[in-house]
Amino acid sequence: MDASGIAETCGICGVRITDPDQLRPVITETLASNEPIFIDVPTKSELEEVPPVYAWPEALGRESSFASAEPVGHHSVDPGH
Repeated sequence: MDASGIAETCGICGVRITDPDQLRPVITETLASNEPIFIDVPTKSELEEVPPVYAWPEALGRESSFASAEPVGHHSVDPGH
C-alpha cells in the first residue's frame, strides 16, 4: 500500500522512506516545516511471524516449546501414584 500516495491525494505532503539513511533528513525537514508531512516507513509485518514465533524462545536462550515433545505446562503423570 502506498500510504504516502494516499496522503498526497488528500492534499498532505507524503514521503515514503525506502532506505534507513533517509529517515533522519526527512524527520529534520518535517520538524522544520510549517506544513503537515506524512512519513511512510514500511516495515516487515509481524503477521509473517505470528503465530507461532519460533525465533522468540531462541532469542531468549530457551528451547522452543513448539519443538519439544511435550507442550508447555504438560507434565507426565504416573497413573500408579
